[in-house]
Amino acid sequence: MTLAAVVGLGAQPVAADSASASKARYRLTGHGTDHGVGFSQRGAAGRARAGQTYDQILLHYFDSRTTFLGTVDEALKLRTLVVRSRTPSSDVTALVQGGQIKVGGEVLERSRWTFDTPGVDGRTFPTSWRLVLVGPGRTGPWQLEVRDAAGTTRARFTDGDARVTVTPVPHGAGPAVTKVLLRSTRTSDRLKYTYAGIIRIGRADGRIRVVNHVPIESFVRSVVPNEMGASNFPEALKAQAVATRSYFIAGRNKGTLDRFLGFDLEANREGHSYEGVRSENPVVSEAVDATAYQILRWVDGNGSRRIVRAFYHAVGGGATEASMNVFTTERGRPGLRVPYLMGGPDVDEDGDPYDARSPMYEWQSRALTLGQLSRILAKDPRTNVGKLRSWPVGTERDFRERRAAALLADARDRTPAPENRGTSGRLTWITLKGVRNGKKVEKRVAGWVFKQVFNKHRGTGPELGSTMIFRERVDD
Repeated sequence: MTLAAVVGLGAQPVAADSASASKARYRLTGHGTDHGVGFSQRGAAGRARAGQTYDQILLHYFDSRTTFLGTVDEALKLRTLVVRSRTPSSDVTALVQGGQIKVGGEVLERSRWTFDTPGVDGRTFPTSWRLVLVGPGRTGPWQLEVRDAAGTTRARFTDGDARVTVTPVPHGAGPAVTKVLLRSTRTSDRLKYTYAGIIRIGRADGRIRVVNHVPIESFVRSVVPNEMGASNFPEALKAQAVATRSYFIAGRNKGTLDRFLGFDLEANREGHSYEGVRSENPVVSEAVDATAYQILRWVDGNGSRRIVRAFYHAVGGGATEASMNVFTTERGRPGLRVPYLMGGPDVDEDGDPYDARSPMYEWQSRALTLGQLSRILAKDPRTNVGKLRSWPVGTERDFRERRAAALLADARDRTPAPENRGTSGRLTWITLKGVRNGKKVEKRVAGWVFKQVFNKHRGTGPELGSTMIFRERVDD
């Protein structure tokens, strides 16, 4: 997209829909992925390629007028839920053992381990030995055993509280780690994770729950490689590290700090990418370590310095969006206005998008008639208006033209756009007009609802990548 396209130069009016055009076919088109709020990973890659430093990148996406770099306490830990709910075996349930760290095929660390049940008395156990729960353990005290690699019982313990804290003990050159042997019902059996920090194991509603209290830098070294690979420019990786640190620290669940099994995030939940030490990458870790303990802060209306909830996404599509325009109710009522998440163009001085190299910079659906779109939307009660009377979304050219006019009218308005679209063109809400059972029906739904319903019931063809949705005529 050139600068001319951004401001709508040369745009021509679009003819209105008519009944005679009801069989015309259109594609739904757009740019970018996800919510488009905050840090754009592919945009950051483009900015790093252009020579920008990580702090310059961050202060673009999180508004340098309200944000600044700061640091956090080096002792800070995140409480990460790694097993939500596991029904113990009626016989034996393996819990943990010592963890290993390998670098280039060579074992750097074989951690020993200990735990806090009465009778342990400071003993540590070899890496290959396991802590197991004997019997169902759904109620009453836990009967625990320590077994060696051959399965021979080496020690027995009773824990009356059914709450155990396992602490790794370093036994080599690397950081101490623990291997969790349990598998959550929501996790594939192939996911055998090893974690830095302490492991808390307890009982919730008769099932086993496991929470990892992980040092913040170990957490970030695990997450960033899953968000941006080692092939990215170092400055982009540094920016992602600071954004990751800020996002998760700002989102901590402060209300359950004193609860044994309280947690800040769930590792296996969709959208989170914490996998323990096995996802670390030496190249990425170097970039993470270069920004150690750095976060973004902002000053709120009361003068308090707070940590930025640094939302991030894959591809902005040439612009990022204000949080209030995408984090809405189902009917599109705007969400919270956050000063450092107001969005705006993400283009260079020539008007070229920094994320234009991404394959998801632009996308399109299969060709549809109005009747086909009606049937898709009718599959969900939130969007069912029967047979649509008109196409509910406009063209990209129309949006650019209206946005340019709004800018001319008020250049101080940071998000000038048609009332149902944000600064990037993402739909805040959309009006569906149709006829059902002989009666006119009109519904207003959020852009994300429209996208969600379309993607779920579209049948064939590509998904809509974001809520930056337009229509484009398909020539026969």
